[in-house]
Amino acid sequence: MELAGNAGDLTTLTQAQALAATRRAVALTLPDGRWAAVKVRLGGGQVLQAVASLNDAIAQIDTSLVGKPAFRLVVTGTGPSLVAEDGTVTAPLAALAP
Repeated sequence: MELAGNAGDLTTLTQAQALAATRRAVALTLPDGRWAAVKVRLGGGQVLQAVASLNDAIAQIDTSLVGKPAFRLVVTGTGPSLVAEDGTVTAPLAALAP
């Protein structure tokens, strides 16, 4: 899927089949070739769970080939914007508005 204005590409990453099918993350390819890992979890109370799930998804990627993500983002339906101990940024969807 190409993003508007050639901002980058969006790729769905599915974790190992042993994990729940509902656990998905996306990789956003930035225009300069770097990539970012993004997870959407609508329940604001599930932020820590979403951060762990995103890290599980990243662990499935051979970062020796593609490098580490430029950033990790968990988008929630509600709740505060914050930075988790591992550097993952969490933000409610409304905070991403232009």
